[in-house]
Amino acid sequence: MLACLSFLVEATQGPCKENQDYIGEARKPVDICKNIFCTTFTRLKDEQYEKLKMQLCSKAMQLVAALLESRGRDVSIHLILRDQIPSKMLSTRLLHCRKKDIELAKKISVSYGAEAKKWKELQAINTSESISIYNTTLELKPFSTAENNFGFIDKLDAG
Repeated sequence: MLACLSFLVEATQGPCKENQDYIGEARKPVDICKNIFCTTFTRLKDEQYEKLKMQLCSKAMQLVAALLESRGRDVSIHLILRDQIPSKMLSTRLLHCRKKDIELAKKISVSYGAEAKKWKELQAINTSESISIYNTTLELKPFSTAENNFGFIDKLDAG
């Protein structure tokens, strides 16, 4: 799953408008990303899976952000994603990332050597997801509707 998401991110970044259109209009890849965001991964409990869970969420968010990259005046994908991605889901994911960042910073501050390196690697993955969520939200904000308002980002920026 991670390799597939990595491939799709690479195929859409650059940007590659044709691939962005194809993947965005197919809708299924974005549905898969939404499912990843909403999955609790309860069966994946030990530390080795913590990194995998974070990588999946980060790559899924990178894919969504890559679909919106450098679209210029062509907003067709923005409208599709606005209708497909609930703003509440993005705000929840962003708050989760912020809490996770605080948790990881505390672990880094009391760790040394290989353990500190492990926590810093997880923090980098978490930061990558946060940046992708932020960028996606900023891209979708002008297309907000009463039912799906991405303006929550203004409150987070102010706070």
